[in-house]
Order: sequence, then structure tokens, then C-alpha cells
Amino acid sequence: KDNKVIINLPSIVVMATPNVYDDQIEWMCTHFSDRDRVIVSLHTHNDRGCGVAATELGIMAEADRVEGTLFGNGERTGNLD
Repeated sequence: KDNKVIINLPSIVVMATPNVYDDQIEWMCTHFSDRDRVIVSLHTHNDRGCGVAATELGIMAEADRVEGTLFGNGERTGNLD
């Protein structure tokens, strides 16, 4: 049975630029000892207009999935959409 652990790496108040967030994701993905047992999930917000860039760079840094919204529905208007 697949018992994978989901690790969520949020960028909800955009304290780092997309390239710094990308470096953090890449570091996490390369330093897990059992990377195949971990699902790296991203949760970005677009408060400063960098949500899409942060998400794209995060996927390039080997994240496995992205949380977002459809048509702006979600907790607040800053969610990646």
C-alpha cells in the first residue's frame, strides 16, 4: 500500500520572491531521504502578482502538485487562480 506523506510548502503572504521560493522547494525536494514517499504540494497566493511565477518555478523545482482556485473562488482573492 502506498503511504505517501504530503508536505505543503505555502507562500501565502509572499515574503520571498519566486526565485527564492523556488530555491527553498528545490532544497526540500533534494534533501528528503525517501523522496519517492513524499508528495510536495505548493500553495501560493497572488497578493503581489507573483503567484503564477512562484508556481511555475516550484513545479520546475520538482514539486508534485499545486493548490489553487478556479475563477477566483477561495479563502480570499489572493489565491493563485
